[in-house]
Amino acid sequence: MNEKNNFALVPRPPSAIEKSQPGAKRILSDMVRETIEMVRQKCDATPLTLSIEGSDGRAITVFKRNTIIPARTSLILPNFIGNGTSIEFTVVQGENILAAMNPLFGKFIIDDISLTAESERQIRVIFDIDANGVLHVSAQDSQTCRQHAVRFKDIRGGLSKDEIERLLNDVEDRKHEQ
Repeated sequence: MNEKNNFALVPRPPSAIEKSQPGAKRILSDMVRETIEMVRQKCDATPLTLSIEGSDGRAITVFKRNTIIPARTSLILPNFIGNGTSIEFTVVQGENILAAMNPLFGKFIIDDISLTAESERQIRVIFDIDANGVLHVSAQDSQTCRQHAVRFKDIRGGLSKDEIERLLNDVEDRKHEQ
């Protein structure tokens, strides 16, 4: 028995809402978007993207803008500073892909890193924003287990709402220019 099943694809008939109101699908998606925005406004969220500066000067995103807090994430980074025994981490906030173009959030150093081959070294960086908006950053060398932690009091990094809005508007302006 070698029968072929021929199934025809039949388009789904429009729902009652779609028949009665042609723009209903758009209206419903707008309502969902507005509801999500209302939830975000009632919850605390990161006002700007939090990143660390990579060896090439680019911002490595840790938390995207509007990440609801509390939040936690970790990154495993190779030791990209040659054969040095310490690494300085620069934490920035902002939407620019170049770390130097974003406001500085803070810096910290992990030292006493083992002098093993660069390919064997890894640094695990943990970022944790607690319910009070306090950012805890810790970094640990996988070879020596040496760890350094730092605490930043406010995820806004001392920026006012006006400064945050200005930074966001600058990003939007750059998008329109491209």
